[in-house]
Amino acid sequence: MLPAGPALGGAPLNAAVQAHQLGNNAVVASRIGRDALGQALLDDLAGRGMDTNFIQRDPHAPTGTVEVTLQDGEPEYDIKRGTAWDCLAWDEPLAGLAKRCDAVCFGTLGQRLEPAQSTIQQFVTAASQVRRPLPSTQPQ
Repeated sequence: MLPAGPALGGAPLNAAVQAHQLGNNAVVASRIGRDALGQALLDDLAGRGMDTNFIQRDPHAPTGTVEVTLQDGEPEYDIKRGTAWDCLAWDEPLAGLAKRCDAVCFGTLGQRLEPAQSTIQQFVTAASQVRRPLPSTQPQ
């Protein structure tokens, strides 16, 4: 939450949105609450034409937020605890997505608590099993 109001954010989400805007097939895998902020995030990503099938909905925890305030022109961050992204769960859809990834972007904040920490580590391990040959740059 910025002083001006809610805004999409977080380094991995920002990276996915930018990659998508550059024409790549970028996917966000996360967990949000069944609340207005979570629905707004889904609507925003869907409006951009992004796949939201790997965003889990948590029945209890709220969508994660970070309160940003300015002190003498410098931002200060209050990262809320007990939010849905801390509950990201390893499941078959994530396992399938990991097998198809060319790249993975994740941050340390998403790994602050279980089960999200183990889920991210499982995802990276599963994605690292993917081997794709580099395209040949030599003339044929």
